[in-house]
Amino acid sequence: MGRLNPTLRYSIKLDRQSNFSALKQGKPITFTLQGPSYKGLLLYAEDFDGNRLHGFTATQHTQILKGCPGTTLSHKDAKYKMGENFTWKPPKGVKGVIFRAVLVKDTQSGFQVLKPLAIGDLKLLKQKSSPKVKPKNTSTINQHQHPLPNKCKYWRIRASFFSID
Repeated sequence: MGRLNPTLRYSIKLDRQSNFSALKQGKPITFTLQGPSYKGLLLYAEDFDGNRLHGFTATQHTQILKGCPGTTLSHKDAKYKMGENFTWKPPKGVKGVIFRAVLVKDTQSGFQVLKPLAIGDLKLLKQKSSPKVKPKNTSTINQHQHPLPNKCKYWRIRASFFSID
């Protein structure tokens, strides 16, 4: 997995039609992971209370992690990937969503915890917390906070989850 490297330049770019209006109407939210190629991925959505949400479907290069709350996506293999598109269908009644992701370039270059992306009534978010606030029940990786809950059996059982070489 390597070391935390915030200079890798990864980001989440929303599709033009993916906005608060689309969320309120229950329409899918689509986005692309932008930046250089990467080998590893961890991606999930949570509501403004920090609860994991379902709604992702696995893509050609991802898989759904079993034992994690909500729908948590991970990479299928250690091959380089780039510019992958994702679609998330909001569950009924969701008033806001925060997308969180970690991308691993490779063992030498390290990984980046992406800036969380929030969509919804941001007044609600400000009343509760901030997208920068770490969710409850976090695990640590290399002494850096990581947004994966302790409940995620896959992570605890397989220390080599981000083994990408």
